Amino acid sequence: MRGVAKNHPRYRFHKKSGQAIVTLSGKDFYLGPYDSEKSRDEYDRLLAKWLANGRCWPQELESDRSYVEQYLNARL
Repeated sequence: MRGVAKNHPRYRFHKKSGQAIVTLSGKDFYLGPYDSEKSRDEYDRLLAKWLANGRCWPQELESDRSYVEQYLNARL
């Protein structure tokens, strides 16, 4: 019997902004400059919260979005 694949969301490069990005529960989170220690730490932090909540993004963590995401959303 085959098990369910348990892949983690990918740490990716956002070309237009030069930022690292990850998508969790359908939401994009900008993490900081791509391949920087800061962005890797932010990825680990967000992924840990997402996994601890059963692979879904809890409503109370909406205020936990990265600074870059809040800034970009405010400009739209």
